[in-house]
Amino acid sequence: MSTIQIFSRLIKLVFPLTGFMICAILMGVAGFLCAIFIPVLSSMALVNDPLFSFHTIVILLFVCALLRGILRYAEQACNHYIAFKLLARIRDQVFGALRKLCPAKLEVKDKGSLISLITSDIELLEVFYAHTISPICIAFVTSLICVGIQVQFGWIYGLYSLFVYVVVGVVLPIYISKQSRQIGVEYRKEAANLNSYVLESMRGLKESMQYMDTDCRLSGLNKQTSSLANCEKELKYFQAKTISLTNFCVVLLSLGLCLIHLYLNSSIESTIVSGVLQISSFGPVIALANLGSTLSQTIGAGQRVISLLDESPMVEEVENKEETDFKMVDVSSVDFAYEEEQIWYYVKKKDS
Repeated sequence: MSTIQIFSRLIKLVFPLTGFMICAILMGVAGFLCAIFIPVLSSMALVNDPLFSFHTIVILLFVCALLRGILRYAEQACNHYIAFKLLARIRDQVFGALRKLCPAKLEVKDKGSLISLITSDIELLEVFYAHTISPICIAFVTSLICVGIQVQFGWIYGLYSLFVYVVVGVVLPIYISKQSRQIGVEYRKEAANLNSYVLESMRGLKESMQYMDTDCRLSGLNKQTSSLANCEKELKYFQAKTISLTNFCVVLLSLGLCLIHLYLNSSIESTIVSGVLQISSFGPVIALANLGSTLSQTIGAGQRVISLLDESPMVEEVENKEETDFKMVDVSSVDFAYEEEQIWYYVKKKDS
């Protein structure tokens, strides 16, 4: 299942809560604009910009600082309300699917994987609903507003700002997501394997002690833990590289705008205000760039949850059918297996 298919399935669940999502986006845009205008207004006061008097700028700074905190809180409250509502709905759907798949689904070997799915995997979807959908919309709207402001200094500055936002907010997240998706899927898989191994060891503790197999079990547990730790180390290392790459692009592209101003002989006032606006407006798009690595685990978790919801029962329920009576059952060529691992096979012997 592709990343786009996973996201489209998850986004469909948001439609009943569209009103809360719109409120979160509007308050997020307003909050980021307040945060952006704080350094911009300060730079205008520094260069004695004639647009606002010094006392007006001080009042606007106070208002922006106050509104930033209020709007940020309101945005996060709406996002997390959406996330927790949807997580409750997903859990209900998962348990409904498990009821249809029982008893065969609960008799499989990897019960720990199921426990990991209905706990940590579903919990990871909170990142998508609370920290992905609205930030993308907020970054898009905020960037367009900032491009419009840059156009007031000159069309070339607005065009360059648009290019910068596309690079940091679109190109980088797509690149990072493609590079880190497999790591996130492997991490969720290793976490599920560790849960399965621990649960299996606890259930068979009596047998392990009876047959003196505890050392072997401990060695296996250490191996599973080490494998998960190595996978997590690789994931954290990639996230660190992602942050470094994003910060490097931000500094380099911001410097590029200043060089364009110097090349075109812009005034000192417009160079300072435009440069400060560019640097301070990276907040929403940097959040998108960082999502590329954090979403890798969410994609893996979403894939596992959707796969369970799409799974068909091994035995279909029979309803409103005529009852069948029989007196004898003849069994031949019957086997039992955990997925591909065959445990038992029976063939009826022919009468001599």
